[in-house]
Amino acid sequence: MARFYFIPDEWEVSESLLKWTKDMGLTDKTIRDEVGAFKDHQYKRPMMKPDACWRNWVRNGIKWGSIVPVVQREYRTVEEVSEEQKAEDIRKWEEQMKRFGK
Repeated sequence: MARFYFIPDEWEVSESLLKWTKDMGLTDKTIRDEVGAFKDHQYKRPMMKPDACWRNWVRNGIKWGSIVPVVQREYRTVEEVSEEQKAEDIRKWEEQMKRFGK
């Protein structure tokens, strides 16, 4: 089995891995962005299983806050959102902005 410090250029997210990633709450755009960063990352030690590395990349990104999953909920109009939910959404947004120093 080959060992690598970079993800091989020919590696792609398989259909089953794509489903897993979407189930973790990532959007198509986030997945595209993260695949690029994942492939460009140089690992400190050799890796052998790109799919396992991808799952760890996603889990750790969520855990450390560099990947923010989308909350799965139905689309609603502004009128359908309660004042409590608006306040909670604003609180979460402000919390995220603090992480980025804004």
